[in-house]
Amino acid sequence: MAVFQTKKLGFVPSPKVWSPALHGWMSRYKNALVSKFSLYFYEVLCRQGSVTEVKALMAKTSVDFYAK
Repeated sequence: MAVFQTKKLGFVPSPKVWSPALHGWMSRYKNALVSKFSLYFYEVLCRQGSVTEVKALMAKTSVDFYAK
């Protein structure tokens, strides 16, 4: 555990919770999962809404697996 020096106000600064690299990796991982699950549940999504709406939403994902 790291020891921090106290400032004049007497509080201890908290360590950073998220590092930029970890946040970027988690963001890319989430986007990849959304893309893959939208392809996996394509037929179910089409039954819930219109086909054109589903295609438009899938085109906005980070990787458009349907267009490939």
